[in-house]
Amino acid sequence: MEGAKRLSLTFAPEAGTQRLRNVINKNITEEDIENGMKLAFGIGYRTVKLYFMSGLPTETDEDILGIAETVRKIRWLYIQTTGRKDISINVSVSVFIPKPVTPFQWAAQIDMDEMHRRQEMLKKELYPIRGVHYSWHGAEMSVLEGIFARGGRDLSAVLVCAYKKGCYLDGWTEYFDEKKWFAALEECHVDVKKLTGARAENEPLAWDFIDFGVTKEYLQKEYKKALLGETTEPCKHRCNGCGAARMGKCRQYKKEEESC
Repeated sequence: MEGAKRLSLTFAPEAGTQRLRNVINKNITEEDIENGMKLAFGIGYRTVKLYFMSGLPTETDEDILGIAETVRKIRWLYIQTTGRKDISINVSVSVFIPKPVTPFQWAAQIDMDEMHRRQEMLKKELYPIRGVHYSWHGAEMSVLEGIFARGGRDLSAVLVCAYKKGCYLDGWTEYFDEKKWFAALEECHVDVKKLTGARAENEPLAWDFIDFGVTKEYLQKEYKKALLGETTEPCKHRCNGCGAARMGKCRQYKKEEESC
């Protein structure tokens, strides 16, 4: 860090409270944030980029408000460390998308109205804090990402339909037309609530036919631990028995074998 240009510091707490960081197994504590910020400010950093997610499993309004509280604390640490108030804090908040082959592949994605509500709530909290710039990921795009993240091969028809309607280069905001996409979903009789909703543990998943190494039983165990706020040690400390070792994909397992 000492040899780096003092342009901006990027930090990803992901959640606004320690409780929620434990749920997602993000091994960052309040003390880590405080010590890291003090060190950075002490050597000249004046711009901080913070990345968070909203809609995480078990998230409450208190967790959302915790994002604003974290930002306030960082600003206060800057003033305390430097004696100045010229800090710039860029807060970027994306919407949580449940992904395959993760402990949260069974979790529900919050609906569009709830996405908007949480975004507006945080906007009101951050607005009075000087030097803060807030950006967020669009709700409509987040819903589509959630659909395609856990959808099956039947969604190929939606892609063709949307393309015929003129959907192209949708990664750029100026080209994205959510009305065409949702019209394509409706024409193809896609149940949006079903695809973005919670999945039962015994429900067949579109990617079950692929062997990723990590077992479904392990992911289910981690999901239950997450909902209880119980964390899991990183694999570099010890083998957690995820199943990857049987395919020769686990570095930690290879190290343990070599040391025997």
